[in-house]
Amino acid sequence: MTILRYSSQLFPRFGSGDYRILTPANSDLSWERQKQFNLGLDGGLWDNRLSFSIDAYTKKSFDLIYQVQLDPSSGLRSAKMNAATLQARGLEILINSINLKGAFSWLTEWRLGTVRNKVVELDKTLRPN
Repeated sequence: MTILRYSSQLFPRFGSGDYRILTPANSDLSWERQKQFNLGLDGGLWDNRLSFSIDAYTKKSFDLIYQVQLDPSSGLRSAKMNAATLQARGLEILINSINLKGAFSWLTEWRLGTVRNKVVELDKTLRPN
């Protein structure tokens, strides 16, 4: 995938337009990729008046696209590159209850979730010295 962005400016004094490249093409740019694994457990008690769902997951995203600012002396503003790998791990718990059922219904839902994101890999040109 190659991304090239142009900008056009009109200079009325000279009566002609000017086109210039704002971001360079990157032939090494590729689509972001992901791998994900989920493990879940669902259950219910008392004719499903109380039900629950527990879901644990891990997700790894590769080749995340990042826009890098370039040196102004290059005449270009920024460039896009595949710069990072991110890992997310989480746990989600859902509990439902049917408190009243009939002419008047009362349902309750509790949700609890946690996620931890970690940058596993970062392009060496973006790391602080």
